[in-house]
Amino acid sequence: MHVLSKILACLCGAVFVAACAGPEPASKAVEPTPPEVTVKKEVNAPASNWGQVRPALIQALNAQSFEVQSHADPLKVILPLERYYGKSAEAVPESLKPKLDRLAQALVPFSGLMIKVVGHTDSIGPELKNQALSIKRAEAAVAYLVQKGVPSGFISSNGMGEAEPIASNKTEEGRQQNRRFEILIGPVQ
Repeated sequence: MHVLSKILACLCGAVFVAACAGPEPASKAVEPTPPEVTVKKEVNAPASNWGQVRPALIQALNAQSFEVQSHADPLKVILPLERYYGKSAEAVPESLKPKLDRLAQALVPFSGLMIKVVGHTDSIGPELKNQALSIKRAEAAVAYLVQKGVPSGFISSNGMGEAEPIASNKTEEGRQQNRRFEILIGPVQ
């Protein structure tokens, strides 16, 4: 009974303080946050926390319309490039930037991720040229993602050229599938 009276006294005190405080004066009105500004809680993703972070990261990527291959670690997001790059263009084209913006938006709230952008090409042209092209495209994508807030110490690039096709290079459709970025995402080890 003594505990109940203490709780009741605390509640009465809180109601009294709230009543005395009254509403804030109109001059101190808080302007609403613009709808395009969102505050995201940072989620720490070290290896010890990966089991809890992994599902949230998959959900964030899916919310940005990315298909995530999540059957193993690291997670893999495939970003087709067939509609974006010219035959030997290296810089990030304007048409690809909205996708990279959405990728950055999904990744930035998660600290402690290791991210690798791997460039791939089709087999048209000399193998060494394709290798160099895939590296330069991946480097440009990494630079763009860093510009959008992805921590530079946790993102890297690599180029595989034509070495790892996912479809036949004998057809235009297959070559289009092979021109891609694979974004590998996992915990810091």
